[in-house]
Amino acid sequence: MTWGWRLAGAATLIAIAAITLTPLEGPVTGSTYCLICGRRGAADAVLNLVMFLPVGWLVARVSTARPTASAALIGAGLSLAIEAIQIAVPGRDASLGDLAFNAAGALAGALALRAYSRARSAPTTAAACAGAAAVLLLGGFAQLLAPAFPDSRWWVQWTPELGHFERHGGRVIDASFGAEPLPGGRPLERRDEVLAAMSEVDDLVVRLVGSEPASRGLAPIVSVFDDRRREIFLLGGDGHDLVWRFRTRGAALRFDHVPLRFAGAGRLLERRDTSLLRLSAEREGRVWGEGACVEVDGARGPCARWTVGSSWRLLLPLDGPPGRWLELLWIATLFAPAGALAAYGRRRNTVAFAAAAAGAVLLLPAFTPVAGASPTEVLAAAAGILFPGVVLRRAGVPHGAPRAAPLSPSLRGPP
Repeated sequence: MTWGWRLAGAATLIAIAAITLTPLEGPVTGSTYCLICGRRGAADAVLNLVMFLPVGWLVARVSTARPTASAALIGAGLSLAIEAIQIAVPGRDASLGDLAFNAAGALAGALALRAYSRARSAPTTAAACAGAAAVLLLGGFAQLLAPAFPDSRWWVQWTPELGHFERHGGRVIDASFGAEPLPGGRPLERRDEVLAAMSEVDDLVVRLVGSEPASRGLAPIVSVFDDRRREIFLLGGDGHDLVWRFRTRGAALRFDHVPLRFAGAGRLLERRDTSLLRLSAEREGRVWGEGACVEVDGARGPCARWTVGSSWRLLLPLDGPPGRWLELLWIATLFAPAGALAAYGRRRNTVAFAAAAAGAVLLLPAFTPVAGASPTEVLAAAAGILFPGVVLRRAGVPHGAPRAAPLSPSLRGPP
């Protein structure tokens, strides 16, 4: 094993240890024996699988006998050790689901190496297939941001005291969606009319008195849950920001909520007299995730919208610069396999694939419930194609010169 592979292996282990063994605040709420656990169980399952892809790839790359089986066994053994240690780590819980998806991720990494080694014999075709898969995956995740409201009994709450939220400092006088009232503390008798108002992108209007600055943490102003405690929509404060989120297809499939955050809008409410808060679509006829704006007492506040990269937040809803960097990394990573395969073909093909990836990201909003793609997201797609070629050329892989298959005989296939 060369020093490069040793360094990659060490970096992978350090990253996994940092992600899985760092103590967390709050009580443990998971179940030891479930596969997809909790409200965001699907998101955790995907993250657990992706986290162990590099383990499977590296083990299969350096193994000389049965690399696929070795990757799966070592991945499962490493995950079992982590789960055992997590029992003693505050805020962490061991579960069968983590073990299963970690092992599946290691197996998938080994299989990806096998497919990659075989695909290099026809790099242009393989790169086109990998690029198309990246577009479909990115578009599929964006489709999960579409609204998905259950046919159930809904309950309205004004500034509720809920254990997993902060308490908002204001007092709601009345609230409505379009012409349909939202009575606090009671079941919503006209659910279908409110749902129609939401579908027609009517305004959410809230009249409230006072609003002390909330501590960092989501504090609902108006929220609607159903009789199964599923969140339908929520407007709340988070520090000096306002947050709007509603039930999406992703939330229905147990991915995370993806909120729209209106930076600094909470400051407009931090006073003792009555305020009229209005949440409206940024452009007429567009659904909420494609752009919404806040207005307080007739004064226009900030707007927020989803872009193509926002689909990453279904897995890990980080805000601020870290979340933005992860969105760009998400797009670049999806296109990186196509870029690595294109690097074995002609140089002009790589440039063409980069242009195609950028164009696909620009076009995706026309077919998905997001507002658009930022210039940095377009550049991230192109970088995902171009950067692997730079790395491979630095490693001595020229364009148009396919490399030999990996050292492991079982990865070469039949003669």
